[in-house]
Amino acid sequence: GTVLSSLFNVSRSYRIPTLNDRFWPTSANPLGTPGLKPEEGFTAEAGIDYKYQKTGFKSQVKLNFFYLNIKNWLEWRNSNGPIPVNLEKVISKGIELHAHATQNWGAFSSTLSGNYTYNPSTKVEEGKPDQQLIYIPVNMFNVYYQLKYNKWLLMIDGSYTGERYYHYISKSTQVRKSLDPYFLTNGVIQYSFKIKQQDFTGAFSVNNIFDLSYQNQRNYAMPGINFRAGITMNINM
Repeated sequence: GTVLSSLFNVSRSYRIPTLNDRFWPTSANPLGTPGLKPEEGFTAEAGIDYKYQKTGFKSQVKLNFFYLNIKNWLEWRNSNGPIPVNLEKVISKGIELHAHATQNWGAFSSTLSGNYTYNPSTKVEEGKPDQQLIYIPVNMFNVYYQLKYNKWLLMIDGSYTGERYYHYISKSTQVRKSLDPYFLTNGVIQYSFKIKQQDFTGAFSVNNIFDLSYQNQRNYAMPGINFRAGITMNINM
């Protein structure tokens, strides 16, 4: 059968800085930043959700549009250590797309899913050019595939993170610099079994399969290819 639904939501938001936000010590200010202002603004969201199902097969596609207009946006920056600051205003808008499909035949089950986000998020200040927020990519997507057969499970996932700026234009810096986009691939294989009515799952995973060199934060290297193996047990009383 087929099901089509929609959503629409409008709300106002207000967030008071946490104690962690206000009193995180830095080398420049060991007492933290107690004068942070609360965030307040307006958010809107609209979307559609399509589902289709028949014997042995089901799928779903969701498309959402969103808009946020927030004053005193709280942003953490790395300036001789992490420090929170208020931005005058931030406008974040974009699209989120999700697709998912599962096919079953006999002892096999196959699932493919993906997500894509387009998210221009700009800092808006009077008398200054609008700029994309630091460390927020405009484009992101991920794909995921799973194949299951009896007690075996194989999973592969890949995620793309687009270009991200790590500073703003200022009097001393007129050209914005950014971190390179990257695509990470991971995989895992699992086997489930029983010993004396207790459930066990053995797993072997490979992260960053292609040994990619990338950074989530500037000058902080992330792990290359790495492996993990383990067994988990669920105790049945």
